[in-house]
Amino acid sequence: MVARGSRATNSEYNVAMDAADEKLALAARKLRLAFELHQDGIALMRQNFRRRHPDESEAEIDDRLRAWLCHRPGAEHGDGVGRLVSWPRQRT
Repeated sequence: MVARGSRATNSEYNVAMDAADEKLALAARKLRLAFELHQDGIALMRQNFRRRHPDESEAEIDDRLRAWLCHRPGAEHGDGVGRLVSWPRQRT
């Protein structure tokens, strides 16, 4: 990276910008992958509900899926360890 206040040549600037662009592109790919994994997980759970409840309508399956997403089995009190606190925290 070029130091602040120094005179950079065009090639130094382009190299620095290319590195920044690569970092942003990598972050964007990771974020897209996270969204795709989330969608795949929802699709898997929807299929699971269809197998468990074959007589239910698509609306009932959607209701089950929505409830499951809101309940977050195994993380009822959040993902972190430790004691529960109110949020936002009260100032003393």
